[in-house]
Amino acid sequence: MMLTEEKCAAAEGWIEDLLFNQGNKPYDVKATVIPDIHPKQIEAVRQSTFGIMRNELMAGVVSPQEVNQAAEQLIDELKERFKQFADEQIELLKDELEDHIVESNWKPAILEFIQDFCTYPVAYLKGPYVTLDKKIKWGYGGVPTIEENLQFAFDRVSPFDIYFQPGSSRLDEGYTIERHRLTREEIYSFIGLEGFNEDALRSVLREYESGLLTDWLFDIEKYERRGIDSGDNVIGATNELKNEIQAIQFWGPVQGSKLIDWGIEEEIDDELKDYHIEAWLIGSYVIKAIINTDPLGRAPYHSSCFRKRNGSIPGIALPEILNDAQDACNAAARNMVDNMSIASGPQVGVDTNSIPPGEDVTNIYPWKVWEFEDTGGKTPLWFFQPNSMVNDLMKVYEFFSLEADNKSGIPKYSYGQGSQSGALSTATGFSMMMNNVTKGVRKLITTIDGDIIEKSIPMLYEKLLFAGMLEYKGDIKIIATGSGSILLKEQAQMRRNEFLQVINSNPIFINLIGEAGLAEILRKIAHGLDIDIERFIPDANELKAKQQMMMQIQAAQAAQMQQQGGQQQIPSREGNAAGQPASGGDVSMY
Repeated sequence: MMLTEEKCAAAEGWIEDLLFNQGNKPYDVKATVIPDIHPKQIEAVRQSTFGIMRNELMAGVVSPQEVNQAAEQLIDELKERFKQFADEQIELLKDELEDHIVESNWKPAILEFIQDFCTYPVAYLKGPYVTLDKKIKWGYGGVPTIEENLQFAFDRVSPFDIYFQPGSSRLDEGYTIERHRLTREEIYSFIGLEGFNEDALRSVLREYESGLLTDWLFDIEKYERRGIDSGDNVIGATNELKNEIQAIQFWGPVQGSKLIDWGIEEEIDDELKDYHIEAWLIGSYVIKAIINTDPLGRAPYHSSCFRKRNGSIPGIALPEILNDAQDACNAAARNMVDNMSIASGPQVGVDTNSIPPGEDVTNIYPWKVWEFEDTGGKTPLWFFQPNSMVNDLMKVYEFFSLEADNKSGIPKYSYGQGSQSGALSTATGFSMMMNNVTKGVRKLITTIDGDIIEKSIPMLYEKLLFAGMLEYKGDIKIIATGSGSILLKEQAQMRRNEFLQVINSNPIFINLIGEAGLAEILRKIAHGLDIDIERFIPDANELKAKQQMMMQIQAAQAAQMQQQGGQQQIPSREGNAAGQPASGGDVSMY
């Protein structure tokens, strides 16, 4: 009945929607609360303070405690300046890092990872790793050229192609092996790249042309997954395998003496010490063997699973959770179809002793005339109707379907299926039920945040820094925002709308927050609505410039009015003999 497929697809869509809701990124770059300052800088501040206040200290004007307090105050000011610097540079870093993330194929790899996450006991994301990128570049006069560059990339790796050290609870506890399926063109492209052995690569290509190395790692699982019978079609499967060469990529510790035998001597300090390496093997040829370029010796693999098991890398997959309910629903559906077919019409009983020879009792049609031999007083033909059990079987199916909802944490109403009765028939009840059910998916998002996002993006940032492709912008931290923003964003949007209504209810509030505050609230409310905010909501700099312009205009107007008032002559109003104003004086004033 494809119940498991339905739940897996719903889980994939739900997770993707929450991670990349309205174009939002599932990560953020922020400055750390307490910036890291090198101890030498702190010591320099202390020495500088002591040097400035040495004379006062020697004269007894200040005490050593006061000198220390002055130094601590300067250190606090230094930390604050570091934090301000990080805050100022953080937006520039976001744009630069986002550009590298887009070029590294991170989001498409994450989307493929989510599909594995909802299907297999474990899902893998590889990256960042170095790959050769080819692009068409239009040169002078519109002449196209092929430009090859090395860049960092991410990719989803099939769970069938990763092998980790037995007994490991994390990928970084031991070695990790990935199986690659390479074409001749891909192998040839390795020639000239750093770390690859050109002689070994050319030997592999020669043996490939001779028909060797085509099945040194026969991938029987590959053909079983494609529906090819591995017992009857081994020859056909092997012929298909000749179009590719399989390679093993090893990441893990190796003793220094073995590395010396492979020709790696410069970086080996002790032949008994284990060094983390990256090595490629095709047949009997080691086409690459280098010390792991990661400063911490990490392999570029990250794993996570739908439901974790303590002490194990693979967990429990969603299809495993739904296995019992799926089997019960399938059995109920099969019996329902069988019962419907049997109960769709009457069953016929025939006394074969009364049927003349050659009569076809299965040929039944309306107004048929039946001829019988001596019936002996018995009924030669009778009809009866089997009972329909469809309603009972439907209740069994619905029960186990509901069990699938409960076990998976993904009920039908969460993706628009099923009945909307009871509490679900009201908006408030539906909102409460959705709030409860999202607790399970929030846990899944938290798992992806911790296992994938908060490991892959910081690793990319570190590699970009070490490669000189990104300038250090200060003390920053890359955090995942998926789990913290599932419902918080919607609730925050509701609170902003309510806050805006409160402000509009009283002009005093509007005057209190000013244009800048009101513009900031409107920008937050309009964020994520697919509206070009910059076109009609000015930012702080624009508002500041506008206010300065208005102040200049008002000052100019005031100066002009003052100048006009000083030049205006007020006519005298001399009185008559009686001391009263002369007639016509008021008129002459105007």
